[in-house]
Amino acid sequence: MSEALWDRLPAEGFGVTTRPDGSALITHPEYGSPFTILGRADAEWVTLSYRFPIAHRPLDAHDLAVMLDMNDQLVLFRLAFDDREKLMLYAHWPTRQLDGELFGFWVAEMIAHAAEGTAQLDEYFARQRG
Repeated sequence: MSEALWDRLPAEGFGVTTRPDGSALITHPEYGSPFTILGRADAEWVTLSYRFPIAHRPLDAHDLAVMLDMNDQLVLFRLAFDDREKLMLYAHWPTRQLDGELFGFWVAEMIAHAAEGTAQLDEYFARQRG
């Protein structure tokens, strides 16, 4: 099921590496490999996730508010902490609603949010360090 789904991404503009469990690592050349997202899919849902590279300290409520301010599409994208206290960006869509062009658009949006969020968090932490 999921391999066919990843095949729906437009051939130009995406790098897709399918993993043995059916998930995929997806990149976009505009943003480069640091912003690789993980895609998982089943018959009903597609889930994309990105772990922000924030290992030096956990985020506090103010940090998270800065991140939420960046994210203008909260209906589609959700921020959460995973079990290792890393900030994750998630997106979920019904599988049946994703044709190639629309799917490609949302995957590109997800990668763009990952890149923009990382840059804004880097700036915020740089200001905090003085």
